[in-house]
Amino acid sequence: QILDEVSMQCVEPAQCHICYHDGERISHGNKVILNHDDPQHCQICHCENNTLSCEVCALLDTVASYTTPAGLTTPTAQPVSTVMPEGSCDRAMDLAFLLDGSAALSEEDFLSVKQFILSVVDRFRMGSAHTRATVLLYHSGVKTYDMQVQKWLFKKTVRELHYSGGDAAFLDEAVKYLAINIYDKNKREHAGRVAIILTASANPRPLRSTVKLLRKKDITTLTLALGPEASWTQVNDITKAKPDNRAYQLNSVSELPDNFMEVTDYLCTLGLEPETPKSPPAKPGMAKLSLGTTTTTQPPLLETIPTLTSTLTSTLSQHLPNPIQPTDMAPTTTSPSPSSLSSSSSLSSSPPSKYVTFILEGSDSVGEVGFNASLLFLEEVISQLAEEGDESVRVTVIQYSETVTVEITRWEIRWQRTKLLRRLREIRWRGGDKTNTGAAIGQTYQEVITDRPSSTPTSPQLVFLVTENPPTDVIMRPPSSHTHTRVYPIGVGPKVREVDLMPLSSPQRPLMVEDYTSLTSLVTTVVNITRNSLSPRSPTLPPLRLTPTLAPRATLPPSVPCRKPMDVLFLLRGGNRAGPETDGQPEGGTEFEDMKTFVKAFVNSADIGRNETQVGVVTYGETSSVGVAWREEQDRTHLLTLVDQLTSPTHTHTALGAALRFAVQTSISPSSGGRVGVAKVVVMLVIDRSTDQLQEATNEALTAGVSVFPIGIGPGYDRGELSLLGSHGDQDNTLHLNSMEELMMLLTLDKSYTEKLCRAGPPGVCVDDDGNERKPGESWLLPDRCHSVLCHPSGAVTVQSHKVNCDRLEPPACSNHMSPLRVQDNCGCHWDCPCVCMGSSTNHVVRFDGVALRLEGEGLCSYTLLTVAGDTGGSEVTLHSGTCLGSSNQNEVCMKAMEFTHGQSTVLLKDDMTVTVDGAPVSLPFRSSLVEVMHYGGVMFQLRSVEHGYILAFTPQKNEFTITLTSFTTNHTSGVCGWCGEERVNYLSLRNGSSTSDSALLVSDWMVSSGDGVCVPRHAPVCVYGAARACEVLRSEVFSSCHTHVPIMPFIMRCQQEACQETDVCDVISSYTHLCRQRGLCVHWRSTNLCPMQCPSSMEYDACRTGCVEDCSSIGLSPGNSGVLSGNGSVCITKPTEGCFCPGNTVPLGGECVSPDACNQCVDQHGHTHPYLQSWVPEENTCLICMCLDRQRINCTARPCIDHKAPACGPCEVLREKRESKCCPEYECVCDLVSCQLPEVPRCEDGLTVVLTNPGECQPIHHCACKKEECSLQVPPACPTHRRLSVKQTQCCDSYQCLCDCHNTTHSCPPGFITSSSTNDCGCTETACMPDQVCVVGGVVYRVGSQWEEGCEKCSCTHQQDTHTNLHIAQCVPPVCDHSCPLGSVYQRSDSECCGSCRKTSCVETDGETPGDSQTDGRLRELGEVWRSAEDVCVERQCVMVGEREVFITHSNVSCPSLDPPSCPLGSELRCDTTDCCPRCHCAPQDVCVLNHTVIGAEESLMVDLCTHCACSVEEGAVRRYKLSCRRISCPTCPEGYTLEEVPDSCCDRCVATACTIQRPDGHFITVKVNSSLNEGCSQYSCGVNSKGDLVLQTRVTTCPSLDRQLCLDQGGKISQIGTSCCEMCTEPECRKTVGTLNYIKVDDCQSQQQIELHYCEGKCRSKSVYSLDTNAVERECVCCASVATEALSVPLLCFNGTLTHHNVLSVTACDCLAQHCT
Repeated sequence: QILDEVSMQCVEPAQCHICYHDGERISHGNKVILNHDDPQHCQICHCENNTLSCEVCALLDTVASYTTPAGLTTPTAQPVSTVMPEGSCDRAMDLAFLLDGSAALSEEDFLSVKQFILSVVDRFRMGSAHTRATVLLYHSGVKTYDMQVQKWLFKKTVRELHYSGGDAAFLDEAVKYLAINIYDKNKREHAGRVAIILTASANPRPLRSTVKLLRKKDITTLTLALGPEASWTQVNDITKAKPDNRAYQLNSVSELPDNFMEVTDYLCTLGLEPETPKSPPAKPGMAKLSLGTTTTTQPPLLETIPTLTSTLTSTLSQHLPNPIQPTDMAPTTTSPSPSSLSSSSSLSSSPPSKYVTFILEGSDSVGEVGFNASLLFLEEVISQLAEEGDESVRVTVIQYSETVTVEITRWEIRWQRTKLLRRLREIRWRGGDKTNTGAAIGQTYQEVITDRPSSTPTSPQLVFLVTENPPTDVIMRPPSSHTHTRVYPIGVGPKVREVDLMPLSSPQRPLMVEDYTSLTSLVTTVVNITRNSLSPRSPTLPPLRLTPTLAPRATLPPSVPCRKPMDVLFLLRGGNRAGPETDGQPEGGTEFEDMKTFVKAFVNSADIGRNETQVGVVTYGETSSVGVAWREEQDRTHLLTLVDQLTSPTHTHTALGAALRFAVQTSISPSSGGRVGVAKVVVMLVIDRSTDQLQEATNEALTAGVSVFPIGIGPGYDRGELSLLGSHGDQDNTLHLNSMEELMMLLTLDKSYTEKLCRAGPPGVCVDDDGNERKPGESWLLPDRCHSVLCHPSGAVTVQSHKVNCDRLEPPACSNHMSPLRVQDNCGCHWDCPCVCMGSSTNHVVRFDGVALRLEGEGLCSYTLLTVAGDTGGSEVTLHSGTCLGSSNQNEVCMKAMEFTHGQSTVLLKDDMTVTVDGAPVSLPFRSSLVEVMHYGGVMFQLRSVEHGYILAFTPQKNEFTITLTSFTTNHTSGVCGWCGEERVNYLSLRNGSSTSDSALLVSDWMVSSGDGVCVPRHAPVCVYGAARACEVLRSEVFSSCHTHVPIMPFIMRCQQEACQETDVCDVISSYTHLCRQRGLCVHWRSTNLCPMQCPSSMEYDACRTGCVEDCSSIGLSPGNSGVLSGNGSVCITKPTEGCFCPGNTVPLGGECVSPDACNQCVDQHGHTHPYLQSWVPEENTCLICMCLDRQRINCTARPCIDHKAPACGPCEVLREKRESKCCPEYECVCDLVSCQLPEVPRCEDGLTVVLTNPGECQPIHHCACKKEECSLQVPPACPTHRRLSVKQTQCCDSYQCLCDCHNTTHSCPPGFITSSSTNDCGCTETACMPDQVCVVGGVVYRVGSQWEEGCEKCSCTHQQDTHTNLHIAQCVPPVCDHSCPLGSVYQRSDSECCGSCRKTSCVETDGETPGDSQTDGRLRELGEVWRSAEDVCVERQCVMVGEREVFITHSNVSCPSLDPPSCPLGSELRCDTTDCCPRCHCAPQDVCVLNHTVIGAEESLMVDLCTHCACSVEEGAVRRYKLSCRRISCPTCPEGYTLEEVPDSCCDRCVATACTIQRPDGHFITVKVNSSLNEGCSQYSCGVNSKGDLVLQTRVTTCPSLDRQLCLDQGGKISQIGTSCCEMCTEPECRKTVGTLNYIKVDDCQSQQQIELHYCEGKCRSKSVYSLDTNAVERECVCCASVATEALSVPLLCFNGTLTHHNVLSVTACDCLAQHCT
């Protein structure tokens, strides 16, 4: 059988709902187009169940243009798609939205996310060849929907998603369902798979398998983390699955709009390019239709069907926004553009994005103020478009003047409104001296051409131009490709005229305003133009065109009715509702009878039977009860009888939620009679509103797979409640009826409602992680072993946690005698045995399985400890041993190195604490893709295999190593350490895969040869007597803290077996303490007498060192800062570590402890120390330069010769190398006297001499020069004023001379001087000015003795003369003025008068009348000062100045502000104070208390509920206060054995006795219910209740004879029961071998040193007395427990003289009962 996806049943393949045509399978519900390339024979066929119905497709040529091949074609599914809006994306992509349905999203956030999904889909072209979409709502289960190709169906599905608010959201289940049930079952070869994950919470499980599934199924994800509860770690894991994945971290859902464009823009780059539809090959002849098993041939073409027009019109009217009216049948040539309709389903698409461009003039003439006003106008337009419109509008803003600047490009106003407005406010005015309007318009056209796809519809593009000046360039009309671009110019101010803008706006008229402030008046106009011009337009079709050869509609068989079995449960509302009586019955009783009639009508019309339809009835109201059960005999007559017998119960309220929950529980209950795998249908008849919540019950029904069909009858019910009951996703099972009469007619007219019930979904099918289908009710465990999944009938799954608490589990017994470890994992914890291989002193190795081995080799020996197979090559650990460093004993063997090999790479850990990788030394820590190596304080190495996960710890100082396998080491291991899974006794794996029980053979097999030396068998050591005694130290208190963690017996036994020398004991004890330290336990066990550890003189021993230990590799020293850590820091030891360590402020280096400074110092061969990074030239080779590097390495290189360059030689010079050059070649220039031509020496005249200008050079240069130092020195003569000094120049020595220099000019003398003239020897005339007997003041001449007035001063010309000018001096005296002024005035100088005057500057306030000018006392008031009058406080006075001199005091009344009384809260009242000039109001508390918006008066009380009483009391004091005190009755708790029982109208419930409690002797408690008994051993307990209601416990004890159980067991007896009673008795042991201990044996003066274990016989034998016929007497037979076999034990005895002897003693090996003669 296979799954029928329509009826959701498993059926035979022949019963599938599939139609056939020419061998092609057409699924139920699908449509195909036959012969779509031939309009004359085209048909649209629809498969319904098994019936294929067809109709002609006369409108196909009006929908899309196709070529018309000859003949007919095979049926092809016409791709369903939506219109490609402008600015949208056309990608071949299967898009899935995974929506978090947990409570991490609020209901409001849930609605916002749904709106985001709808907006994302709006940007994509949907269709079968384009984008398909689905949505999955996941929480504890997953709610899924089919992949949709029509946008309106997908939007309907998203809008009908209901908020669930679950406790958790399992994203992994949603991804698994998406990949297997949706993507794999709806495969498209040419399409990408993209999932948008909207998550707000963390997935409860790891997502490792989910990430693998996403990668395997090639699903690209865009993950949006909504809020802080989303796990960013899980989001990163998903994002890393594919390179194309993206993740967005959002603080809240409110940030979704801000990321909308970024998400959708990237989403547009995913998927594939849609394939171009290919025309199928033509087939001759007429296509055949195959229906089921009957094949029919289409009849010949007939004449046109008259009703075809109305049929097509009716069909189209269901899809078009504006139905098409029937038109004439005449042919027409009108056809829509190819872009108007893309397919038959294009008619219901969303509108495309619209583009609006605003061009703003920003010239110098506009200015910054005008430009900012334009921006404010633009801001108002965009705000209104964003608030009022539903269209997707994209805005571009351009600023222009001399240049054109695009400020904003295609920003969407709804989603980017906030950013858009903020960007508008950031635009700055640019300025410019031109108005290049034509360039701005041209830029706009270019933007449209560049950005709009060619396939988008040519919807109008709007351009609004705001300008103030006429264009300064040429404006060109747009080309023909821009006929859909409309320009609306807006002229501002008088400069621009309407005629200037008409070339742009024609045929529209430009918009003109007076100035920029008037732009706001055009906001509404611009918004209306935008909305009307860009509103979505319904696609229109031309009149129908029919050809004379149209094919008639095919006649096909009728639909197949539904015949599947189902369990139907009717819910009838019982009870008497308030209403009129009908025939003596209340209205509710009549309604109940009508409901019964409806049920009986269904029984009569349905196929009733155990294998058909089962009918049950439940009555509901306040409570629900089963009236007719499914387990009743499902016979039509019997069911009608049972329905007739139903009576209406009395109910006054309706609880729909409780009724539905009761129905669901009844449906899924095994005892109800419901059938497994059969659809469960609940039909609810609802007539009034519910009194309880419905959501939880609806979810239970959905989870249980129960289909609910509610029928609302009459006006009393709530439509919202009915929709909640019956609407789930795109399925609506609700039915609304106006009256009971319509209910009665529902089943009598036809069987459509019965068919609807029959098609209710049966139990769904779940799919596990492996793709296997699971049946409803089946549960399986997830791979993490922590959660199980339960499959519900609806197909949903719920996850249950199975966390394990290992503390309650019994720890396992580990085969290696080690304590199990508590390991924490995803499921809580579990016990795990440690897998550790340990080694010490090279000759002791304890394997993973606990088997102890000896490595019996001396010399240079190597052993393969571990080999691990791997994908990229196996890895291996090898131990190299040899003679210990500094040891005089050649037989003493130490661990020299540990070698790790992985493929071709080798890591060597040496005993000198150095590491090499592939032979080259490296510094630690070292990390590569194969291995990680660290060291701890220069004591221990730790190596971890990256691929295999095991850890090697190597401590050369102590000759110890441990190899620990982790959970990552899953591959098989071998070697000396073995395999952790080897738990079989004596099973040792060899190198060839075979096994042995010989440990020596195992060690020899895993030994590897070494080319550096020879490994020979170790000589048998000479054992030291009494070495094993030291093993008892493990029992001492020193190790007591570790005994509970690491068992000691395996180590004591191994120690006693291997103890030959003291070192053997030390190795075993060291291994034990190593395990103790691994658990963090510190044991100080070494001493000077017991296994002392020798440390170098500079080091100190520490048994348990923890913390950070520094060495030279973990510190770095900065130059000049000794001891300052500058490296990566030290490696810290977390667990106690034993070893030799350096004391404080020192670090280990070369086996010694040195100062940290020494780590960075280098020592050369002469013993000189050099700091880190210092360079020097060695004495022995000066041609080298050396530098001190890290780890005391010295690097010497040849000295660079960059400073020894060859010089550039001059004329007459040649280059030659110096003979004394050492490290670097040195060159010099020498004279070339042979080939050099010397220049001639010049002749000098005029007293000049020949001078050599380049002495010492190879080519001499001479010239004539004057030697000034040889000229005689001359003193310049003093020339008179009419002569000037001049130099007489020669070629060498110059001389001085005085030349005549006359300046004949007219000279006028200043006032007070007279003119005097004379002639000199050069004939020059000189004029001089002589002072006169006058005074000169201001250019005026006054004779000596004259007087005059100069302003307010009196002046006179005196006989005194000026020493410089020899003119007489004038003296002036100022006038005398009165400076005294009255109070309130100040003296002020005057520029026009000689003396100043008094000016008033302040007001004088007196107690009497207004003062006059002579006021001398009073209070001063500054100008502008305001004060209250002392006589009347409501009068204000102010000091003011009138004019420039008068000061007065004005009077005015006080002005009070408007009174705005406050709104007083509950418990206070409004009070106003009118004592002042202006009243003031405030809220004053009342004499009340307030409790939860309730006022309680003083000394009054209030009962809040039955248990709470509150009272308002008064507290007297300095301030009266009112205190609210509430008293709540505290109900006592019930004692043990009692439970609470509710008491109506009472605060507290009462305690009712339920059970008695008894304590066992072991401390545990047991309970006995009331009126019952319990037998516990020899005690019988009976629990009852006395007349007072108290518990009474009666105990009956059976007395048994005394028995000492421990003594019986110690003597070897057994405890048995006496008969059937509860008493016990001791049964003596049978004869057996028993072990005993001899403390010592002494023979003469020799005595044993240890206790000896001897066996002897002890036990019961049956003796008897039996009558003998032979002797005619009673014979007694005594049977004794005696030995039947013995063995001799040789016991060593130590004699007094020191010799060792042996003495044999007998030990019993077998015992039996032997008969003895009794006397």
